[in-house]
Amino acid sequence: LPGTFGGAVRGNAGCFGGEIKDVLEQVMTITRDGGLKYYSNKDCCFSYRDSIFKRNGEIILSAVLSLRPGSSEKLREEVFDHIKYRQERHPLEFPNCGSVFKNCPLEIVPEAVARRFKEKIKTDPFPILPVAVLADAGGLKGRSIGGAKISEKLPSFIVNFKNASASDVLELIGVFKEKIKKEFDINLQEEIGLVGF
Repeated sequence: LPGTFGGAVRGNAGCFGGEIKDVLEQVMTITRDGGLKYYSNKDCCFSYRDSIFKRNGEIILSAVLSLRPGSSEKLREEVFDHIKYRQERHPLEFPNCGSVFKNCPLEIVPEAVARRFKEKIKTDPFPILPVAVLADAGGLKGRSIGGAKISEKLPSFIVNFKNASASDVLELIGVFKEKIKKEFDINLQEEIGLVGF
């Protein structure tokens, strides 16, 4: 999973069936007044792509993980399998900010929509309906505004294919959310963080 360690803790990053909360024991932050603060796993209030650090304004300085031993050869093979998976399925040919929206936990998916896409539901780490499935079914692949475009390869990504501005991306996010709400009655939540807006 590309990204920074602090960002992984802040956003409870996850993929391939796991999340950072599964291995995290303790976090140390610097508070707004310059003090140091320690958090246990429970104190972090982890949920799907979320933690207390998205709301409290503290800066993550370090974290302690609880890892288990494994075969270096097997781990290396698994890492390269994951890299290959990303290269084949993600739109890496253009700059992008990764997956723009959180996938949809089944509890927010209307029953009729869940039935329609039952073959596409996956567990990562709990049952979700991928946003890419909805974007594809909603005809959003390839939709563009200015230099920003919803990827044809993986339509949960917005790519910068031609010098996109921040306003191009924001407008396209709005179009995306509106279409999914109208078509499937689902309110999407951004996974990305918007700074300065």
